[in-house]
Amino acid sequence: MKLTALLLTCSILFASDTITTQSKVQLDALYESGQVTKRPYRLFSKQLEHRKTIGLQSRIDSMRIWNLDILYLEEGYHPGSLKHIVREYYFSSEKEPLLQVYHPDRYYENGELSKTYFFDHPEGKETLTSIRSHMASRCILDTIKPIFKVEIEHAGCGMSARYVGHKREYLEKLYEKPLKPKYYLIESLLDPDGLMVSFQIPVKRKFQVIVEGHPF
Repeated sequence: MKLTALLLTCSILFASDTITTQSKVQLDALYESGQVTKRPYRLFSKQLEHRKTIGLQSRIDSMRIWNLDILYLEEGYHPGSLKHIVREYYFSSEKEPLLQVYHPDRYYENGELSKTYFFDHPEGKETLTSIRSHMASRCILDTIKPIFKVEIEHAGCGMSARYVGHKREYLEKLYEKPLKPKYYLIESLLDPDGLMVSFQIPVKRKFQVIVEGHPF
């Protein structure tokens, strides 16, 4: 039977360790049922432990002070290099638009407040609309979606469409063969309705190339 994303009912006024605890409960259930083998179970567990290293809980506890109640968490773990990439997107449901692009009120990368460029792209996941759409298609146990995204920055005016087109053609040829991601991924979406978690394992598949030019 196909697994579907699990909705864990909880309030934003959750106990201190709810997100990590609930995530671990779901991971343990997958392991005990034999749906996750020992290696990915161990790697996902390390990724959950990394939340303490970067102080994630302190920011989650601050969400009420910030008047934000939606968190999208993207956690990548590269076991070969022991590298963790954690991206945190914080939103407010009170200001959630219906038909317009909306960017996070706060964005953190590896525990540090960062500034970044966001794009209105259906697969980009940087806007709340695309995040919700993406998470709705995720399962509790899934595979990493085949997207190879390249962001091109250019000082001053925007890049020419011709340059972007040439760059896209080059990368499409470079990544035309199936590839296997070198990282494991956990995606989580917390909003006033609950917590959705997806554990994703790398498999060999063809990646989609996205090339976007934008002003600096």
